Amino acid sequence: MRNSDDHDLTYYCNNYNFKTTKSNTQKHQSQQTTSSIQVVDGHIVVLEKQEKLDEGIVTSSTYSKNKAIRVKWTKEENDLFFKGLSLVGCDFSMLNLLFENKTRKNLRDKYKSEMRKRPSFVKNILECIKEFNKEDFNKLRDK
Repeated sequence: MRNSDDHDLTYYCNNYNFKTTKSNTQKHQSQQTTSSIQVVDGHIVVLEKQEKLDEGIVTSSTYSKNKAIRVKWTKEENDLFFKGLSLVGCDFSMLNLLFENKTRKNLRDKYKSEMRKRPSFVKNILECIKEFNKEDFNKLRDK
């Protein structure tokens, strides 16, 4: 004798055991029009157009992020990055003003990468942050 809680294997394979909420699933609806065609007395007759509603479930895994393009850093850009880091610290918005072809995310990723590769070097630079001087910043910017 089986309990009402016992289910077949297909119940679990089809994930019916998980509750769905509106936050993680959305209904995706698209409409298609179809026509019924019949042959009456040797003639093709098109019957009324019918709308068909296609409902598919869209989950969060249906969407994907755009892959970020890896950015190469030249030696000059590396030097400028570390000089800027010693001047403004981890203020990536200010650092972004020094670079025309890099985004704020590129600068943040570079910082994270350098922290993994050479954490003591980056920490030394951040510990010796100079007082912000607009003239020094503009000199770096003009290079």
